Amino acid sequence: MESNEFVRKDSDGIVSLRYSSRPPPDLSSVDREFRVHVAMGTPLPPIADLRRQFPGLDNVSGIFDGRPFHEHASRANANKKPGLRVMIPKCFNREIESEAAIEEMYPLGLIPVGVRGAYDFLCSNSEFVRLYWFLAVGEHARGACYDRLVPALSGGPECLTLGSRAFENLWDAQKLFLFERK
Repeated sequence: MESNEFVRKDSDGIVSLRYSSRPPPDLSSVDREFRVHVAMGTPLPPIADLRRQFPGLDNVSGIFDGRPFHEHASRANANKKPGLRVMIPKCFNREIESEAAIEEMYPLGLIPVGVRGAYDFLCSNSEFVRLYWFLAVGEHARGACYDRLVPALSGGPECLTLGSRAFENLWDAQKLFLFERK
């Protein structure tokens, strides 16, 4: 089967290549549940270990250097104990801001995933992450240029990326937000 190359440009102008033996599926079909064990209360590995785990130039954002993350207000009553979480990637199929995405899902019993949940989702669902961009807007860290940087997960055929993007971005219809049940 012949391989095709798909070029995607995100809202920040970042170009990523995706390779597949077929076109990517319709994003409206990815709304499904994933059961992920989240090691809440356990810090992420040091950035040097993360860079070994996700090798490649700029595959780990500087926000994972041990600086503190701050929870979004919607996570105030989130389960803080380690254990199984039901995570749901949500594609809105339209441009949307982070705050609007959270406000739309909160009444449905879903809250945005935080940094630990994003890392554990990436580690346990790497093949799925290789196909799409995921945003975890439940927690943010301060960056040099932006006040609120959130984890952004992506990948390709040979790498995975634990990146970051500004919370305030207007996201295109190709991005998936990670939510978990309250």
